[in-house]
Amino acid sequence: MNKRKRITSLLTVLLTVALLLAACSSTPADPSKKEPGNGDKEEVVTIKFLHWFNENSGNWSGLIEEFEKAHPGIKVESMPLVDNVNAADYLKKLDLMTASGEEMDVVAFHTSGEFAKRVKIGMMEPIDEFLAKDGVNVAEEYTLDPKIDGKYYGLPAKNVVPMVLLNKEHLDAANLPIPTDWTWEEFAEYSKKLTQGEGAAKRYGTYLRDSYVHYVVREGSLPDKNYLVTDDTYNGDNPVYRSALELRNTLENVDKSAVPLSEAISQKLDYRQQFFGGKVSMMVAGSWLISEWGNFTPDFTIAWAPLPRNAENKEVYIRPQGDIVGVAKKSANKEAAYKFVRWFTTKGIDVQGTSLSSWKQANTIESVDNIVAGTKRPEAIDKESLIKSIEKSVPAKTIIPPVYITEAEKAFIDEAQLYLLGTQDIDKTMANIKTKVEKIIETNK
Repeated sequence: MNKRKRITSLLTVLLTVALLLAACSSTPADPSKKEPGNGDKEEVVTIKFLHWFNENSGNWSGLIEEFEKAHPGIKVESMPLVDNVNAADYLKKLDLMTASGEEMDVVAFHTSGEFAKRVKIGMMEPIDEFLAKDGVNVAEEYTLDPKIDGKYYGLPAKNVVPMVLLNKEHLDAANLPIPTDWTWEEFAEYSKKLTQGEGAAKRYGTYLRDSYVHYVVREGSLPDKNYLVTDDTYNGDNPVYRSALELRNTLENVDKSAVPLSEAISQKLDYRQQFFGGKVSMMVAGSWLISEWGNFTPDFTIAWAPLPRNAENKEVYIRPQGDIVGVAKKSANKEAAYKFVRWFTTKGIDVQGTSLSSWKQANTIESVDNIVAGTKRPEAIDKESLIKSIEKSVPAKTIIPPVYITEAEKAFIDEAQLYLLGTQDIDKTMANIKTKVEKIIETNK
């Protein structure tokens, strides 16, 4: 073999050895011994959470901090779209953002009706696949079951329990016990006994807020079909609607024990000011007022009573209601968004410490203690009567109202106002309501 052939053979051997060594060195190393590098870091995604609560009312910083500790790959950007904690104003901005194609991941709604509207126009993403993967049975785990057309687009967060707030000093002065089980007729009697004085110094027994649910304070007492319209069917022929308006008319215009609607409208009265300012003794409201006092701090003890029941009912039925939080259709991080939705609607509500939870595994007593402790004056709340009232309330069947429910309710309000202001009688009022609402139903079929 000449010199050139020997060199060629040696180079061939060296090349073969080099290839073998390279092959051996490319074997994956033990992951536990892998050196850290930029390519080894877990990718972090940021999700945008749209809602209407500012930091003071939402305690978002603490809540998001706890979520991010448990989910280091996800960052949450809290985006309150309004400064005034007004859900209606928030929805207007939300719809504008949606129309302009702006980014969003998690979206909150204050009622199931507003939530259903956005589902119907394709704003929200179904989350059934994620729920199935986690083994979540929504109907069993939550007090409200927000299924729409057989699919889930969101989960319930805050649980709103309608109750009656009472000024305990006024009760004691009138020798009236805190109610634990009462009817609407007994509510009216309390209102009369608690009314004091005349003229500008008059203190009314109760204040019924200028909104639909309090025009029909008895509607939520129905075990089912507890909306004016369900399944494209008008429910206003149920006697509870007529009797509710007649009851309110009696309170305001006959007994004169409730703030009249005319006064509430003309003076643009604020319901928080009316109750926390001691101007009225009772108010039908919800569990958000355990902590959401606005700019007011009561200087009296707040007692709580369950919502009065219809005399024919043995149970205190309440319409399941509260915030619903879901994943936006346009989200580029749907799985991360779902993880936040699920965590927020389970552990997150108690971490937030401002509301009762719709998650059935939450401890009511611990939740109340947590919420009360965070108020400006914890000693102002009679926790015993509050807890008893919550436990007395029985959630009725969940109803997701039609997308046009707001239009139907406005038709009801318009006619109800004419009756309560003395412009038309109850017969004409109920007939006009039926005509208007049935026309709305027909138009939307």
